[in-house]
Amino acid sequence: MIEVSVLTISFPLPDSLWSPMRQRLPPRLVESAKRLRRTEDRQRSLCGRLLLERALRRRGYGGNLWEEFSTDACGKPRVAGPFPFSLSHSGDYVVCAVSDRGAVGVDVERIVFRGAQEFDGIFTPEECDELRRAADPVREGYRLWTMKEAALKADGRALTVPVEAVRLSGTVAQIEDKRWAVADIPLRPGYVACLAAEPGQDSVCIWDALQ
Repeated sequence: MIEVSVLTISFPLPDSLWSPMRQRLPPRLVESAKRLRRTEDRQRSLCGRLLLERALRRRGYGGNLWEEFSTDACGKPRVAGPFPFSLSHSGDYVVCAVSDRGAVGVDVERIVFRGAQEFDGIFTPEECDELRRAADPVREGYRLWTMKEAALKADGRALTVPVEAVRLSGTVAQIEDKRWAVADIPLRPGYVACLAAEPGQDSVCIWDALQ
C-alpha cells in the first residue's frame, strides 16, 4: 500500500504558525534548509520532512528518523528500514508518498506556462500528438511532465537521467527496460501531480494539516 500525504497551505507562512512547526525538527535540518534562497522554499522543504515523519510514524517506523536520513549517490533521499518514500513541493502544495512494497516517486507542479519552448525536447512525437489533441494542451503538458518526473524519482536516477528519456504510454512510464505505473493525484485547478510506483500497488490519499 502507498500512502500519499498532501498538505495545502499558503506560503510563506507567518512566524506565528511557522515557529512551532520548525521547532519540531532538529536544528541541523533547519540549518541545512538555509541553502535555499527564498523563505517559502525553505518552509516547503521542511514541511515535506514533517509530512514524511508523520507518514512513517503511522506505518510504525520506530527508528531515529533524522539520524538515519541520508541521500544515495544519485541524490535520492532514504531512511533505514522498509519504507521507500518520495517528496515534492510546488506553490501551495507539499506531497509525500510512502510505500511498504517497492520504490515510489511523486511530483507536483504549479502550472505557470512560460511559452511553448518550455516543453522543447521533452516529449516524443507520439506524446506531442497527445498534447495537440488535449482540450488544454498547457495543463496536459505539465501533467505528462509530472508523470516523467515521478517515474524518474521512483527509478532513483532523477538527477542523472534526462526527463526526455522517459517514454509514456497511457498509465505506464518506461525508463530503459523498467516500467512504472503512473497515476494522477487530484489537486485544485492550477496544479498537477503524479504518483509512480511498481505496478499492482494500491494507494490512499491523506489530506494533512500538520497539526
